[in-house]
Amino acid sequence: MQASHSVTLHNIPASAEDLIRHQIDRLNQEHSWISHCQVTAKVPAPFTTGMYQIHIDCQIPDGSVVIDRQPLTDFYQEDLQVAIWSAFEQARQKIKSHVIHSANFSRKFQHA
Repeated sequence: MQASHSVTLHNIPASAEDLIRHQIDRLNQEHSWISHCQVTAKVPAPFTTGMYQIHIDCQIPDGSVVIDRQPLTDFYQEDLQVAIWSAFEQARQKIKSHVIHSANFSRKFQHA
């Protein structure tokens, strides 16, 4: 299934949308059953680069996986590409964990 997706940027260059869409496509290739992925990327105020907040909400068949990545407090000049990659890496790990947990949970009921 091809996931629908939406990207919202606040005080971030429009070029970031291509980076985000690439990561969404990659995530959809790995987990084809994601039905919708909504991403919001922002910085708190204009001209405050390096303080990237990235919110990812992926709808999956039995719920949703939400990542709310806040900027690093000790490294305020973070690269936008690294921030996007890091947020999607967290999403991959959380989806993987969710799938494993769901499989183990359903196996318990099958054998009960």
